[in-house]
Amino acid sequence: MGSGSGLVLNRNGYARLSDLESPDLRTINRELENYQASFVARTRPIWQPSFPITGDTIYTWSRQWEYAYALANLSNVKGRILDAGSGFTFFPFLLAERGNEAFCCDPDPSLGEVFRRAIALTGTKVDFRKAASAHFPTKTSPWMLSVV
Repeated sequence: MGSGSGLVLNRNGYARLSDLESPDLRTINRELENYQASFVARTRPIWQPSFPITGDTIYTWSRQWEYAYALANLSNVKGRILDAGSGFTFFPFLLAERGNEAFCCDPDPSLGEVFRRAIALTGTKVDFRKAASAHFPTKTSPWMLSVV
């Protein structure tokens, strides 16, 4: 998928409900769905009934636009990516598997162990820190993208 593919994903501004009908957005969301299904299967031991987060994260909040926009615009570049207020989803693992340095921060203290388990189950390096985004320790090199 090329950088800035499709007019819907090659603009700034508010997302519109009509964007969901875009063939480009549908294609990217299918790709995200496939990766998410694979990720949930590989991390099955994490997804117990007591776990408070659903494995189906694409269609919650604004992620159906957010993740598709990020993926479309990062497909031809590699860099350091911060998911601030990350919670726990498949998305930073996808970005890391595509050659990016994926960093996540969230103030929830329970997520550290969840990330450790997911990293062990997938073999994918994602750097998680328990921190609010304003207090995330950074190197001097810039972020390619910050997903909030």
